[in-house]
Amino acid sequence: MILKKNLFGKNNNLSLINFNNKLAIKKKYAQNFITKYSRYHTEFFFLNTLRKNKIFNVSNILFNDKKNLYLIFEIIKGKKIKKVSRDDIKECLKFLKKINSKKVKKHFINFQKASDSCLSYEEHITCVEKRIISLLKTKSRSNSSLKIKKFLKKTLFKKFLELKDTLEKKYSKKKLKKKLSNNEIIVSPSDFGFHNIIKNKKKLFFIDFEYGGLDDPIKLLCDFLCNPDYKITKADQEYFKKKYFKLFYYKNIEEKFNLLFNFHKLKWCTMLLNDLISKKYQKRRFFAGQERNNLNLERKFKIAKIYYFNFFSK
Repeated sequence: MILKKNLFGKNNNLSLINFNNKLAIKKKYAQNFITKYSRYHTEFFFLNTLRKNKIFNVSNILFNDKKNLYLIFEIIKGKKIKKVSRDDIKECLKFLKKINSKKVKKHFINFQKASDSCLSYEEHITCVEKRIISLLKTKSRSNSSLKIKKFLKKTLFKKFLELKDTLEKKYSKKKLKKKLSNNEIIVSPSDFGFHNIIKNKKKLFFIDFEYGGLDDPIKLLCDFLCNPDYKITKADQEYFKKKYFKLFYYKNIEEKFNLLFNFHKLKWCTMLLNDLISKKYQKRRFFAGQERNNLNLERKFKIAKIYYFNFFSK
């Protein structure tokens, strides 16, 4: 019995239901996916593997329906984190360390690459370039869309080309194309951050693994620090980076991060603009039960511009 639809999922349909006389969460997955396995299969595999390895601060599956692509989860008691603390940062590091222990990682080596995984310099660059070009190619001709396209072309894409040119002058094509080894990649939830964490007292519970797989640790780090849904102080960012580089060290990882971080800042600018002019993302939001509000286009565009200039002003 469905008690409430469209709870808080941006990309999936989430409902509060009565399951075996208890409240539970039903998550219906979209059918489109770009990874080896479906979003349903990815999350199902991820959660079962973690729980079999005694990692219990993740969602608990009560029921699964492969045919209709949905899972039913036990409700996690707690709240979203409004103000990130140093202890929260430490708990995130502990969780990432656990899911990348040898006994856990061996189950993922033959699994799949994470959604939008980046295993070489070239793939990091291409990931951003494709997003910008995709948005520029949208056919919307509204005044708001035209303003956004102008911003994309004159500002975002111009900055992207500057960053790309710098990197291509620094390294050979062979270096840019070289992929990480299995020892260098990590098990990544992909969509990792405080937007997907529930806190109960001092314990953190991690949710949403449907995009997960193997990836460059730099990709996860960039996304974790770029996500505008929450704020991490500069001191805590530096603390997290220092510990993270030790945890997932490979040769020149810090230098690589410094070269690629700005690319991912641009990527997050495009993600803020996706809902505004991309039909693909509008369809995804429709599936999740979220209607597009044209009155908010200008406000959202302003947020995207503020995000950009906070990072790239002078």
